Amino acid sequence: MSPMIAQLLIYTGNLLLAIILIVILHFDIPEQQSALVKVFKNLPNLPDIFYQLKSPFVLSINKVATTLKLATVGIILIAQFFIFFAVTFYELFMITNSSMSNATKKFQRALFLDVSIQSLVPILCMIVPFFYFEIAGIYNYFNQGINNIAFLLISSHGMISVITMLLIHKPFRQFIFCQNSKKSEKRRKSEGGIVSLAWMERRSTM
Repeated sequence: MSPMIAQLLIYTGNLLLAIILIVILHFDIPEQQSALVKVFKNLPNLPDIFYQLKSPFVLSINKVATTLKLATVGIILIAQFFIFFAVTFYELFMITNSSMSNATKKFQRALFLDVSIQSLVPILCMIVPFFYFEIAGIYNYFNQGINNIAFLLISSHGMISVITMLLIHKPFRQFIFCQNSKKSEKRRKSEGGIVSLAWMERRSTM
């Protein structure tokens, strides 16, 4: 099997995995009235605002099944990361009789470490809230403040990934700062030209 076909199969499998998870969770949605009664019974100390909501939505009341589904998807995704990390680490750091030049290997090692860090940061942004939700669900613990922080962390993983990329990838950082400096310099030249033109027009009218 060629590497291109293998990559295509992996990408297609991940896409199908996301679709299957959404479909499975959709079929697990309970009848809302009875589900709300059970939720309010298990969490009696909810803020009053929850009882005033017109149409609260309960995704699932089966904690074990939902946990197993999410854990299975999480394990598959994390396993891919560690397999990629282990195989690439072995190829770059353990094999010494490679036909690759030392300069190329040095460059690829640096790129590998940068990509690994960039991939690990979003994973941590997802794993930490996931474990909190699981522990809170097991002990029927509710804290809206911590929930907000957890969802904020999950939703900001893309922004954190971009910031991480700019911090660890020097070419990206140089490109961004170089573009900004060029725009600032161009703006200064444009403003200077306008001022000079206005001064010349003023001189000609005197």
